[in-house]
Amino acid sequence: MKKSAMTLSAVLLLAAAACNSRTESTTSLDNQTPVTAGITAVTTDNKGSAMTDNASVRQQLQVDASGGKVVVNLKVENGTASPVFVPKAVFVDDEIFRREFEVTNKATGAEVDYIGPMVKRGPFTRDDFVAVPPGQSLANSIDITRSYDFKPGTTYELKYAGAYLGDVAQLDVTSPVAVAPVTFTFNKP
Repeated sequence: MKKSAMTLSAVLLLAAAACNSRTESTTSLDNQTPVTAGITAVTTDNKGSAMTDNASVRQQLQVDASGGKVVVNLKVENGTASPVFVPKAVFVDDEIFRREFEVTNKATGAEVDYIGPMVKRGPFTRDDFVAVPPGQSLANSIDITRSYDFKPGTTYELKYAGAYLGDVAQLDVTSPVAVAPVTFTFNKP
C-alpha cells in the first residue's frame, strides 16, 4: 500500500508538471511594443506533493531608439502572493556597469561590443536585489547609448535574460522568466 501511495504521489507530481502553463512572448510588427512573458510555476514541498502557483511574474522589455539614444525600458509585475526580488542593476539603477543585455547586429548576428564602465565586484548579496511586493510592479529606464558600440543606421537585437529570486536568503535559486528579444534601429539625430 505504501508503494502505491508513493507511485500515486509521483504520478500526481508529473501530471501537475505537465500542466505547467507558460505564456509565450509576442511582439508587434513595429517591434517597439513591450513584450511580456509569464510563467506559472509548479513546485513541490518536502513531502513530494505538487503545489501550483497560479499567479505569475512577468517582465516587459521595450527599447526606445529615438532622438539618437537607446533607452531600455523594463518592467516587472509580481502576480504572486509573495514578494519577489529582482536585480537593482536593471530595475533601479540609471546606468549599467557591466554587460547586462545581449546586443547583436541583426543583419550579421555579430555581438556588439560593450564599451561602458566595468566595475569589478564580488559575489551578489541580498543588497543587490530589490523587493517587488505581491500584486505590485516596478519599472525602470536605462540609457545604454554610451554602453554599447552602436553604429548609425544599423538594426540591432537586444535580449535580456529575465529572472527573479523568491528568497534573497537563497541567492543561487533563481526563477527564469522568458523575455522575447526586441529589434530596433539606431539613428543619430
